[in-house]
Amino acid sequence: MLEIEKDFRLYITSKLANPKFLPEVFIRVSIVNFTVTEDGLEDQLLAELIGKIMPEIETKRTFLIVSIAEGENELRRNEDRILDLLSKSTGNILENDDLIANLENSKKTSEAVKKQLVENESAQE
Repeated sequence: MLEIEKDFRLYITSKLANPKFLPEVFIRVSIVNFTVTEDGLEDQLLAELIGKIMPEIETKRTFLIVSIAEGENELRRNEDRILDLLSKSTGNILENDDLIANLENSKKTSEAVKKQLVENESAQE
């Protein structure tokens, strides 16, 4: 077994904006992205300022951001579920009651999530 000093740190840099690493690498190391855009930095500084002056507004903004991300994930899951059901379907698609029920349910859910996304994005602005 190789003994390593507990305070040993190895820093590796890359000129790639978004380097690709295997999942095994992500488990064992800390990846820090130092790429900063002017807009991203402005958003971070504004969030810090609002957090200090009006913390309730910053809390609401954070909640909206999380809500928007959850809505987008729900839409993605619905799309994946529909594609999965379509790929597993055999015979006439219109005769598959389970598929039709899931499509209708996914459509209702998608419409509700899209409406919520529009409301959250307009409230965030």
